[in-house]
Amino acid sequence: MANEIKQRKLKKYSIEEKTKIVTTFRDQIRNIYDPEKCIKSVQSIIKSLLSTQGYINLEISKFVSPYMIGEALIRLNRNSSRGLDEIDIYHRMKKGIRVCRAISKRVQNGKYSPSPYKIIEFVKDPSDPSRTRKIGIFSTTEKVIQTLLKCILEPIYEPEFLSNSFAYRPGKSPQKAFEWLSEGLKSGDYKYCIKIDIKKYFDSIDHEPLLRILEEKVKSPEILSYIEEFLKSSKLEKYQFIENSRGTPQGSVLGPLLSNIYLHEILDKPVKDNFPEILFVRFADDIIFFSKSKEETFKLLRFVTVNLKKYNLGISDKIRKLLFDLEKDEIHFLGYTISKTDKGIQITPNEMRIIERCEKYLNIFYETISTYKDDSVIDLREYKQEEIPVSVRNINIFYLIDRFKSSIQLYRNQYSDESNILTNKLEEVKLELKTLLFNNITDRKRIWDVIHYYENRMGLGTSKREEKQVVIT
Repeated sequence: MANEIKQRKLKKYSIEEKTKIVTTFRDQIRNIYDPEKCIKSVQSIIKSLLSTQGYINLEISKFVSPYMIGEALIRLNRNSSRGLDEIDIYHRMKKGIRVCRAISKRVQNGKYSPSPYKIIEFVKDPSDPSRTRKIGIFSTTEKVIQTLLKCILEPIYEPEFLSNSFAYRPGKSPQKAFEWLSEGLKSGDYKYCIKIDIKKYFDSIDHEPLLRILEEKVKSPEILSYIEEFLKSSKLEKYQFIENSRGTPQGSVLGPLLSNIYLHEILDKPVKDNFPEILFVRFADDIIFFSKSKEETFKLLRFVTVNLKKYNLGISDKIRKLLFDLEKDEIHFLGYTISKTDKGIQITPNEMRIIERCEKYLNIFYETISTYKDDSVIDLREYKQEEIPVSVRNINIFYLIDRFKSSIQLYRNQYSDESNILTNKLEEVKLELKTLLFNNITDRKRIWDVIHYYENRMGLGTSKREEKQVVIT
């Protein structure tokens, strides 16, 4: 019996099965729609409370409903790894309304507490195996509760975040960060730069000051208790269960938002208040500052260093140079190069960044096509746009080509490709993609549809149709 249960948990569903499970689940959730107990209505109440009293004092047990649990479940990334319980999102969805009612009831009765999660460690930089990152893998139920908490906190803090705070926010990609920075540097007034990375930031966040910050706007003991339990929940690392005493887990649904709230209060606001003339961008724990004088630069660096130290944080010693003179130095930040030219300050994508981006998507194409074969090249025009299941869209080569194009669009806009680096890399990706398609896809017409779609999206020359198979050597 135990083995049978385990096999059911570990079952992998086909694309068709996943699509059917999600569609059926959505229909079931619609049937229990509760307009007064849904995420949108709760967020409206939160906004109203903030405008009238400046804080919220809602109890999650009083407004949670099976419908809200279903909403949260639908919002989850369905390609995420399974937690310690080895139950994936589709297994939960297949149980339908029952699982939503069960989770909702546990929260309503105050009987929910976070389950342990597992840690996986991977190498960040293949050239330096010592540089690793630890990611927390949570159970589906835990992700659902974290999603509800995130939906509560976002309408409180999103409006407060500075416009120069990027990462883990809607519409705040690296490309948007550099568009914002380009606009700010147009004046030509900024002469000096400081670039920092906070040392092991996510692992070093102190829980007590973070909770004190949250208490200013969140007066609900129940919500604060959930967040504290999440922060301190046990993790399985190297076959040992360890309770968290510091940090917020990377890989969690809630962690990135909490990390942004913390840095907003302890760094973003103090810098803005004390150095109003400073131009800066923060992308998670990577920060770049621009100043108009050398004196102001040194004052700012001292201020930031002292302020971080108050919260047991520090600047990473892996950055060899912190201070830059824009008259003579090139600055590399998030894969872009900032330098002064005759035309003023220029921001251009680093050539290696372009190559890495192309390699990244080539790997995605390889994994997708070799794993899903003909399922990866179905025509999305068969669906209405709003009805394309996530499980279908995320493994579709046409959709992935669109994502690839979006990811390099800013490079096209800002990068003078005189040496044809970008064009050459796009041609290389096309040849590899062609090889992958001919060796994995049976429908030759679909192969050429994909190739021509790629060429059109990337602005490349159109290939002639050839029926011979390309063979990997």
